Amino acid sequence: MKPSGSHASRHVLAKSLAAVTLFSLAMAPAGGTAVSAPDGGQAAGGRHCIVQISPLLPGQAASTVSAPRCFPTFAEAIAAVSGGTVRLSSAVTPRTLTQRMLRPERAAATVVLSIDYRDSGFGGTSLTWYDSGTAGCAANTYSASSMPSGWNDQVSSSQRYDSCTHNPHYEHVNFGGAIYPCTCSSMGVMNDKTSSEKWS
Repeated sequence: MKPSGSHASRHVLAKSLAAVTLFSLAMAPAGGTAVSAPDGGQAAGGRHCIVQISPLLPGQAASTVSAPRCFPTFAEAIAAVSGGTVRLSSAVTPRTLTQRMLRPERAAATVVLSIDYRDSGFGGTSLTWYDSGTAGCAANTYSASSMPSGWNDQVSSSQRYDSCTHNPHYEHVNFGGAIYPCTCSSMGVMNDKTSSEKWS
């Protein structure tokens, strides 16, 4: 016997609500509510990220690396790295960025080791690796045994700076797999495969 009138309407509404509830539960991760991931694995809050990395100490297998902080523009990211000392003009692009711009005498306490880019030709989202209060690669070595959140298998070009003459990118975490030395406007066979890095 079919339901009729208002009873039928309530029956249809109940079935619809039940279907929506089941769909929501199916889409949500276990133990929590559904959360949208940042586009393309980017860290939330901006396209240009910075991480501070500490010198490798005796007995350490890897440096200490901060969580990434991200900004809407490349200029804002570099300003944050330098504590506001380095102010890039809007005309400066990753392709035209020089060591002199990054480390004028008044900003000598800040060292940019390298900048990774999501696109080839130093384009797209950027990840700036830096340290403060040290001589950088002139007196230290650095190693990141894994990439910051959102950056595993994402690097398509990279530029090293300061006194760092070596910046090998590794295919796997903990410096395993293939090795690709940079500076490079294209990662070749290592495109989108970097999972750890070193600087010296």
